[in-house]
Amino acid sequence: MNADATIVGSSGLTANGDVAKAVGAGCEHFVSKPYTAEALLTTLSKALGKVPRV
Repeated sequence: MNADATIVGSSGLTANGDVAKAVGAGCEHFVSKPYTAEALLTTLSKALGKVPRV
């Protein structure tokens, strides 16, 4: 596996709990379902380093 791979997590279950689990597992980027195209594109841009992290 590539330790430098960028992972974007997504889930339709309780967003807050899933975000905490994903962050604990090392996922830096997460988008909750249902999400808009804008939210997905913003998250992907951040994951790829195109947008400064807030």
